[in-house]
Amino acid sequence: MFRIILTSLFVASVAGQCSFENQDMSARWQVVNNELTVQFINKNIGNNQWTAIAFGENMSNLEVVLFAIQNNKASIRTGYTSGYGPPTFDNSVSVVPERVMFNSNQLSTRFTRPLGVSGPRGSNLTQCMTWNFISNGSYEDGDVGYHRSSPIGVEVCPRKCRKRAN
Repeated sequence: MFRIILTSLFVASVAGQCSFENQDMSARWQVVNNELTVQFINKNIGNNQWTAIAFGENMSNLEVVLFAIQNNKASIRTGYTSGYGPPTFDNSVSVVPERVMFNSNQLSTRFTRPLGVSGPRGSNLTQCMTWNFISNGSYEDGDVGYHRSSPIGVEVCPRKCRKRAN
């Protein structure tokens, strides 16, 4: 009996965190064949606002996947930060959007990207790092305003969220 409990505790501590949830945002991620899939939902975002996931430890060097709502239509942009302030956007999106939907103040998205080196800066998500979830900020005519609340940082080790391919 003691072995079963001890084994259960060990498995729980080794398994990676593969989801995040708070009042308005939730996310799940999984790796299949070294391809990372992220599903992200924000239940409280309005028109002319943005929400994002930013990968990295500090504000001056984050890879950003930003979801913008403008004219009640959702879009996805990628880029990076070089300090406090809006991100510098890539010329083309460096993730593969599978779904980007906005309806009744709820954004539902899913995107994929290689787990390893990817995008114009060669970002790599194979190692454990902080994923920052940002609930919203203003978005007017393509200009990204400051976020209204502090990002929620979650330590994520994507390689521990593997699913075997069939």
